[in-house]
Amino acid sequence: MRKMTLVLMSLALLSAWGIQEGIAAEAKASNVLSRIKRNGFVSCGVTGQLQGFMQKGSDGEWRGFDIDFCRAVAAAIFNDSTKIKIREIETGAREAALEKRLIDILLARISASLSREMKDGMNVAAITYYDGQGILVSKKLEISSASELADKTICVQKATVKAENVTEFFKNRKIFIKTIGFSSGKETFEGYGRGECDAVSADMATLYSWRVMSPHPEEYTFLPDIISKEPIGPVVLSKDREWGRLLYWVHMAMLDAEELNINQRNVDDEKNSPDAAVQRLLGVEGHIGQDLGLTSTWAHSVIKHVGNYAEVFERNLGADTPLKIKRGQNSLWSEGGLQYGLPLR
Repeated sequence: MRKMTLVLMSLALLSAWGIQEGIAAEAKASNVLSRIKRNGFVSCGVTGQLQGFMQKGSDGEWRGFDIDFCRAVAAAIFNDSTKIKIREIETGAREAALEKRLIDILLARISASLSREMKDGMNVAAITYYDGQGILVSKKLEISSASELADKTICVQKATVKAENVTEFFKNRKIFIKTIGFSSGKETFEGYGRGECDAVSADMATLYSWRVMSPHPEEYTFLPDIISKEPIGPVVLSKDREWGRLLYWVHMAMLDAEELNINQRNVDDEKNSPDAAVQRLLGVEGHIGQDLGLTSTWAHSVIKHVGNYAEVFERNLGADTPLKIKRGQNSLWSEGGLQYGLPLR
């Protein structure tokens, strides 16, 4: 009996230690916001430049759709969208940069997937941009669908999901094609530009950017076939659940603002609105920031300094930009899109 009691006590102690270690790990993960407040800025990592999404200007300033999300997070925390630092990270060092706390958010056009979260330990905190992998061809090829690429060659970045998507798409349709792999996205488009392939495949955002920057963008067209789903957003470590939750609600606030017709120009006036949803969003009523570690007016700060979702999209990607990307599936749900802002209550 005595031995049995000792065994049970030992098991109980081991269990307690395990629980304490779990609590300690969770506490460490939730300390991301505290560290950012101490540092006085949000650090966002990028793995390259992509026109409209993340690009460093001749003045040294970073701009783009993804950069604006980083600014929105800074606005939510500090009521100041300029309190950010952009750090360029090698593709192979993305997770390490997060683990070592060199960056707080990774902006690398990474799509959400089970393997990334469970195997790589990285989580897309919010789907800020619904993308898909597409195919770009020269108009001279005179084809209008992927089925007409039989026996043709396609440039793609090798050893990536993009290469797997191309192979899987055509294999499933019993269409023979040949892929030519390149080590990087830059080399992929350089190879295509030299005429080494009949077509090139990447996520649509990258294809839009490359076409605009090519010497003769009018010579290229997109095939209508979208061969994969690529839900894109800011990336954090999977274990940093509290931090990821904050980023998620920043995105929701920007969508809610668009749906409620609140923008940078009228956000101050809208504080006088009798609409209960508007009052909650702008912090006039309630304490929507308390559970996130923010002030009650954090969403007002985001809209005031950065804008609602539509403003950010149009400013960086829309009809008045070189990319001229249509909202499409990134429209609000009420307009036939996939962006659905949850209520802040």
